[in-house]
Amino acid sequence: MKAYHAGWVIYYCELSGVAAFAVTGTLMAGRKSLDWFGVITISLVTALGGGALRDVLMAHYPIEWVSNENGFLVGVSASLGTMIWARTLKTYQR
Repeated sequence: MKAYHAGWVIYYCELSGVAAFAVTGTLMAGRKSLDWFGVITISLVTALGGGALRDVLMAHYPIEWVSNENGFLVGVSASLGTMIWARTLKTYQR
């Protein structure tokens, strides 16, 4: 029986963490009434900042989100999706 390679599990867990932190960053930036560019910037700093700091402290270069753009794309997608969802929810609550 072949042993499973857990690399893809860790990769998708990391991407889901990026998405979760992008959502929380988007919600917090939205509460501060920032425009869409500010919201995306704050959400990306929240989503990618921890991993970038980890890579710098461990001297792991290039930084993960620079060498693999999937984390950046997941963060932007989660941020845009959250902005659309929040706007739709706010419209229906009225």
